[in-house]
Amino acid sequence: MTTRNKVLLVSSIILALLVISSIVVWEITGQSSDEQMPVLLIVAIIIISVLSVFVVYFSKIQKKKYEKLLNQEY
Repeated sequence: MTTRNKVLLVSSIILALLVISSIVVWEITGQSSDEQMPVLLIVAIIIISVLSVFVVYFSKIQKKKYEKLLNQEY
């Protein structure tokens, strides 16, 4: 895995964690002011955030079929 791939993966993980933490904080502050988000919406946002990490991995980082056939020199 190259440095670029590591940076892509780490940045996508950080972004997903920031989205999840912001939803949790928003829900906690919303409970104090009696404004609640639907649980289904919270779960959907968390699932989409986690799945986005896998999308980045499979679309940008994982080697394609033809790349695997190349020698180590390349």
